[in-house]
Amino acid sequence: METHTTSISLTPDENGLVGRECPSCKMYFKIKPGTGIKTIQCICPYCGFSEEGQAFLTQDQKDYAISMATKQFLEPMFHDLANSLKNLETPSNGFLQIKVSTSVPVFQIQHYQEKILETNVTCDSCELVFSIYGVFSNCPDCGKLNARVIYEKSLDASKGKLLLAEDDKVGEHIRADLIKDALVGTVSAFDSLGKALRAKHAALPKQPKNLFQNFIELDKALKNITGKNISQFMTVNDSGFLFKMFQVRHIFEHNAGVIDSDFVKKLPAYSSQLGRKFPLKKEEISAFIVLMCELGDKIYCEFEK
Repeated sequence: METHTTSISLTPDENGLVGRECPSCKMYFKIKPGTGIKTIQCICPYCGFSEEGQAFLTQDQKDYAISMATKQFLEPMFHDLANSLKNLETPSNGFLQIKVSTSVPVFQIQHYQEKILETNVTCDSCELVFSIYGVFSNCPDCGKLNARVIYEKSLDASKGKLLLAEDDKVGEHIRADLIKDALVGTVSAFDSLGKALRAKHAALPKQPKNLFQNFIELDKALKNITGKNISQFMTVNDSGFLFKMFQVRHIFEHNAGVIDSDFVKKLPAYSSQLGRKFPLKKEEISAFIVLMCELGDKIYCEFEK
């Protein structure tokens, strides 16, 4: 039996990415060929299933490849058959006349278009360019969590709000809201980083749910797991500043920024300001973002070594 082989190129999207579908969880993602590490293996960014890259072809790609192969091989065969039938001679003295249709069927190409996904990522470990549903995932090449990349993008958004707050053309009330939003957004980004790490690493406790918003509980958890307090990831002074800003974020989220008894209990130096609104300063929020970027990076590297 004669075997024929052919190579069929898949058409990438407008950004050069081609689709993949996990054979285990059936979820769709895209990767950019030529980026990342050289490996025949592919890792599902959602469930972590690993197999050779060919196993991740989407059904649309398979249908396209089959239609292309069919057109390349069967269509010429049908043309050859039609031509040979046209050359058949019917005997003039025969008792039976055979009429043969020599029309050749049209083999349609099953074209497809890659889907639009929500988040484009460049892995900071292996530089693979890929696209996913949702936000957090593992890299399809090296398997590292992409949470640090997303975290840094979120902190850039907080920095952008501080820049807008410098514009004198923006109303004073709006500028104050932008500074507050930069503070709240930074802690929210850190919490999202923590949720992604907790989903992948069982060593991080599931309770409390807001672990990465609770500075004291996070400090205890990191000490139990890594043997280091936050002050050992940073400096004592920086750790103290972060602790204060976490409490500031809490009152702006839950008490309109007014210093309450719980705030004073944790930060007695503010006892004389009980009942007053905490004076947010852009310079403090800017320093907070820088330190939170450093803390997030160190915690990420502690678990994604």
